[in-house]
Amino acid sequence: QYLVMPKIGKFVLKRKEENGGDKTYVDFMELKKDYEEEKVHPGDLKPSLATALNEILQPVRDHFANDPEAKKLLETVKKYRVTS
Repeated sequence: QYLVMPKIGKFVLKRKEENGGDKTYVDFMELKKDYEEEKVHPGDLKPSLATALNEILQPVRDHFANDPEAKKLLETVKKYRVTS
């Protein structure tokens, strides 16, 4: 609702043909309604959401992998230890 659809403009639910096939949502309320009516199974929703989030995060990963300064910063941050 707050990340995938505003950033990508749509949400693609991937599922097998026997489960209705793929469906593209451009309106979150339609997706929510289908989920509440059990037209969307959590087992289909979760991997589709993971795919969408990975699509959003890929440019960030590429930046840290390809920009020498960003790569150095990432390595510095990874050396820090979080303690409670």
